[in-house]
Amino acid sequence: MMERATFPGDIVVADGLPLERLYARFDAIARGRAPGNSSAAHQSVIERLAANQRRADALGWTEFVLERAGGSGRLELRGAPAPGRDRELVPDAIPYDGPEPTIGSDGEGDLPHEGKAASGPT
Repeated sequence: MMERATFPGDIVVADGLPLERLYARFDAIARGRAPGNSSAAHQSVIERLAANQRRADALGWTEFVLERAGGSGRLELRGAPAPGRDRELVPDAIPYDGPEPTIGSDGEGDLPHEGKAASGPT
């Protein structure tokens, strides 16, 4: 699937940046410990939660709700992982959002192991 180009003013969530790091950045800006735009940082959190919901939906989750932790804390995305199950915290989609491995690159045999010489044409 090909994404559209990024335009000026678009919010960009860095691939591989976990939700926890996005929240830490937002908190640091909001408390004046880091420079930046807290509205943009908050929007990045919202975009990550939306990505998490899209991934969970594709995996069969349903009944999504956004709740505040403790009633006034961070936003949490909750959903039912299967029909008839209670809602639970939707896992961060980061492990699934990374680039797909290339065909034939499962990591096995790509690098020689310690003490073994690489084989192949020289």
